[in-house]
Amino acid sequence: MTRHDFSAEDFYRGLDEIFAHHEAATKALPYLQSALASARATQDLTAELTVISEFLGFDRSHGRHEHSRELSERALDLRTQLHLENTPEGTIILINVATALRQAQDYTRARTLYERAVTEAHHTLPDTDRQKAALYNNFSMLLSDTGDLPGSREQLLHALTLMRASSPAPEQDPDIATTLTNLGLLELQLEDTSSALEHTHAALSIYEEHPELQESAHYTSALAGYAQALFVSGEPAHALEYYEKALALIEKYYGKSSDYYATTLENVQLVRAAVPSTPADREHLSGLQLSRAYWEEYADTLFAGDLRELRDRAAVGLSGHGSECYGFDDELSRDHDFGPRLCIWLTNEDFAQYGPALSARYDALPSTFRGYMRSATSPRGQGRSGVMSIDSFFESITGMSHAPAQTGEEHLWLSLDEATLAAATNGEVFADPLGAFSARRRGFRLMPEDVRLYLISQRLGMAAQTGQYNYARMLSRSDRAAAVLCVSEFVQTVCSLVFLVNSPASAGYLPYYKWQFAALRRLSSRMGTRLADVGDTLEKLATCPLDAHAQEWIDEVCGKIGRQLRADGLTTSTDSFLEWQRPYVEAHIASSSPLVHSIQEEA
Repeated sequence: MTRHDFSAEDFYRGLDEIFAHHEAATKALPYLQSALASARATQDLTAELTVISEFLGFDRSHGRHEHSRELSERALDLRTQLHLENTPEGTIILINVATALRQAQDYTRARTLYERAVTEAHHTLPDTDRQKAALYNNFSMLLSDTGDLPGSREQLLHALTLMRASSPAPEQDPDIATTLTNLGLLELQLEDTSSALEHTHAALSIYEEHPELQESAHYTSALAGYAQALFVSGEPAHALEYYEKALALIEKYYGKSSDYYATTLENVQLVRAAVPSTPADREHLSGLQLSRAYWEEYADTLFAGDLRELRDRAAVGLSGHGSECYGFDDELSRDHDFGPRLCIWLTNEDFAQYGPALSARYDALPSTFRGYMRSATSPRGQGRSGVMSIDSFFESITGMSHAPAQTGEEHLWLSLDEATLAAATNGEVFADPLGAFSARRRGFRLMPEDVRLYLISQRLGMAAQTGQYNYARMLSRSDRAAAVLCVSEFVQTVCSLVFLVNSPASAGYLPYYKWQFAALRRLSSRMGTRLADVGDTLEKLATCPLDAHAQEWIDEVCGKIGRQLRADGLTTSTDSFLEWQRPYVEAHIASSSPLVHSIQEEA
């Protein structure tokens, strides 16, 4: 700016652009210094006072108290020279200077100016002017800083009354939320815990009921205030949820080097130490139930503001690796890779455009929820939750972004073992308005009929070899170790066969060894399940493979398999040896591909 071209309008526009582009840390100070020099060069006292008013705010927030004192004295001189006493403009100058001096801990002078401003404001500022409410807010802070807590509360209540009366929409006014938070924190000092909870919760509700307001640094104050009230009220686990969320947002808006971050981090550590590792009274939730509740709690937070439209295209749920994705988690499961978490699946286009922003939102969510804290992530647990593309999710599990085609890609289907397909199709989808993720998932669930029949044939052959043929031979050779392995192979083979006979489209796939029996028990408990009665016998074989009745149990299971094949129309043979049932099953395979037909050896 040169001597003759200072413009208040241009000054405010330039300052707004700096803050809009988040460049205040590097550009605000030189801009204000240049503007002040320009205003003084024009000898325009009004312009100089305009710049000083903004400069005082900058100095306050950056701890430049000595410079702030100098500008405060100059502002008061200009107020006199411009004859602004007992005018709205003059009263606002008093408020700004008093606040700057309060921040500089010049409490005596600040109180004098606040009291003068209160006297003037009775006739210079209407009750609908927010500057009047701000006066009582700031005066309250000074009284609190100097130990007059009851007086501070009185000033805050006065400010709140003015703000509610003047606001066109009090239920969504962030300034009212800030005042409510300040009032609640003050009440904690006065040991009025119930009022503190009421007011801090009311403040947070303004943001939670209007997610578009959450794109503001002031939201962090509401979160931290409610967290503190919860902690003092004896709810550390609940408090930790809100403190951790506040900490993540404080890092975003203020950075880790700020005093605000350091103070909040100390509070998080203090509260975390007070949270029992296993709260005795916490609600019992499975991992899937916990994740669904977490989604319902924070859905609006994730997709607020500029991400609101993305909610109509994003799929959310929990699926993949991990016992909770199968619904088999228990207390022992919670030492690693467990806790409130979500999978958020986006199309490639949405992931490229919104992935980083949505990931930042997700990472800012509390790691503690309903008394459950997110446990340590094991080396194998990386990438199991968070924001990801649909393609990358399925590729990470199966190596393929799409399920193989129903015809012509039998070799690809046969390259995918059942445990892999189980991990790709387990869990629950809580929301999928676009349907893209569910369609992809359904593709992996729909195993082609020819592939299913071929695998049934394979399982029949293995069951016959291990259980009906080799088990007895190994015992005859007194090779008990080999006999145990025969039973183990037989049991795993039949578990797979049960799932295949019931069709993966409805029964899903057999998971990896750790959860095979849990999955078999669950499937067997469903009405209409084929071979539902073989599970108990298989468990006896697995736990007592060398029992004197083991061969009887094997024959019993094989007899039931044969009867089920006949009931399903897959064979007409009554031969008890399952190997001889294979040609009958494969006769139903329509494809001529040799990949789905066994090589028949001559006897």
